[in-house]
Amino acid sequence: MNIEFSKYHCEEFLEKYYENGLFHPTEAQDLLSHNELNVDEENHFLQIGQIWDDHDLVLGFRKGLNGIYGCSDGEYSLLSNSLKEFTEGWYQKESNYWGSLSQHQIWTEIEQFYQLNQKRYNWKVDGLLNFIHRTLQTQLSNEVFVKGYKNQLGISLKNGFIGRPFENMINLVFDENTGVCTSHFQLSFFDWHNSEKYESDQLDKLIEDIRKWIKKAYNTVYSK
Repeated sequence: MNIEFSKYHCEEFLEKYYENGLFHPTEAQDLLSHNELNVDEENHFLQIGQIWDDHDLVLGFRKGLNGIYGCSDGEYSLLSNSLKEFTEGWYQKESNYWGSLSQHQIWTEIEQFYQLNQKRYNWKVDGLLNFIHRTLQTQLSNEVFVKGYKNQLGISLKNGFIGRPFENMINLVFDENTGVCTSHFQLSFFDWHNSEKYESDQLDKLIEDIRKWIKKAYNTVYSK
């Protein structure tokens, strides 16, 4: 493909970090790999991704202009001046890859995801990483799936990279300033049953409470 990249000011996108594409962990948003690029010659638009959720936008660069644009029905809107800023926290590798992994494999990949963002974006996630590390040392990492974004982890019996779980959910929110993790136990997607706080030295109690809640929620839902 003969693309005059310099005229699209897309040097940032051509960095190796974006070579295999990225996808948003909680929304239907994808960044294409370098070998999937497409140019709308008529409108001088270099397409690099898409957002399907509520907006149905094509993401890309406009010829001669700086920044990341979204295009819908021929209308263009500037979304961000920086691709790094726009995709902060998106996952590398395609979603199908994550959907094929076992529980333990995903926990391991999530650990690497946070370590990468700790370096790339200076995320403050020491407490969150300590929890993941402890979970990998226990059987819990073989029993439940996990998905993370920024300072939160979502835990359920369903692989969240295949579809959004709607039951047996636990949402963990880590406050790196206080070292406290707040665990929101959900019977269903819309039922935030109760919340509890755990200090940094209570990781084993948190893990055991997660295991109990998953079992309790599972029995409640599937015994009906």
